[in-house]
Parts: sequence; C-alpha cells; structure tokens
Amino acid sequence: MTLVADYGERRVVAATPAPTRSGDTTRWATSAQGHEILVTAVDRLCHDGMSGFPFPRTVAVRLDRRELTGCGGESVEVLLGPPWTVRELDGATVAEASPPTLSFVPDGRVAGRAQCNGFGGSYTLKGDEIAFSDMSGTMIACAPAVMQREQRFLALLAAVRRFERAGDSLILRTGDGRAITARR
Repeated sequence: MTLVADYGERRVVAATPAPTRSGDTTRWATSAQGHEILVTAVDRLCHDGMSGFPFPRTVAVRLDRRELTGCGGESVEVLLGPPWTVRELDGATVAEASPPTLSFVPDGRVAGRAQCNGFGGSYTLKGDEIAFSDMSGTMIACAPAVMQREQRFLALLAAVRRFERAGDSLILRTGDGRAITARR
C-alpha cells in the first residue's frame, strides 16, 4: 500500500493489511515509517471535486492526525450491475409498458432491449466520456409507432458522448445536450 500526499512530497509505503468489512464500509489500518494510517472506503457514489467524474466509493485516508478525503474505484463501476431502465428520452417520459433497457458489463460490452428489438455493442470510457460502437440488433417487425420510438432511442444512444450519475439516475448526454435518463 502506497500513500502519496502533498503533491508527491510525502510518500509512505506499507504492507497492505487485511481489510475489515462492515456493511458497505471497508477499512485498512496499518503503521509504517513512523506513521499511523487508516483508509476507509464506503460504497457510496462520489463525484470528484475537480473533474466531476463519478466514482463508486467515498474514501477517507487518515495519516497520523491528518485526514484526506476523495473518491475511489473505477468510473465504470457506476454503470455495472442490474439493468438500467430508460425513463426519459430527451425530456419525454417513456411509456411504462416496454421501456428500453441497458446493461453494461466490465469488458466493454453493452446490451439491452430497445422496446421491441434486442441490441448489443461496445462502449468505451474515458473519465466521464462514453462512446458506443459496433451496435447491432435483432430485426423483429413491430407496430410502426413502436418502431419509431425504438429508432429514436437508438439514434439518441449513438449520439451519446458523456455520462453522469445523479442520485439513482444514470444520465447519458449527447454532444448537443439531449439526454437519456435511466434508473434501476
């Protein structure tokens, strides 16, 4: 375990201790080089104060009597888990009967249902930027109105450039400000 603080001026290296877990909190406590270190990570959405990027954990590091706080984990973790159900497309509420869904997996694949047809493809992340590519889908013919809504969703998804988390919502934003809002 390495702690780099004070813009690289202070570096403390210690053997990584066994973690202790309690609910959504994990702690590591150790001492090294004359310093007491306590790292506490809570599984709670955290937005970096400088970049605004979402991270899956809130982290506090206590070095002797000084406490440092920030975010931890990988941004991709805020996308993973149960499927996201689309609730709004560009501000318009999506019908409850057959809303589109999105499921992200760690290896960069995304899949879901676009109301009538299934779809899949790839996604890449860089900070809060996201891009979808290699999208394909089934070709079931549905009612014309459903097909129009499906095509609107897929076109909007293809134009997405950024993502953010706000509470329990995932917001996918296009370069021109349109949005897909989904919840679990």
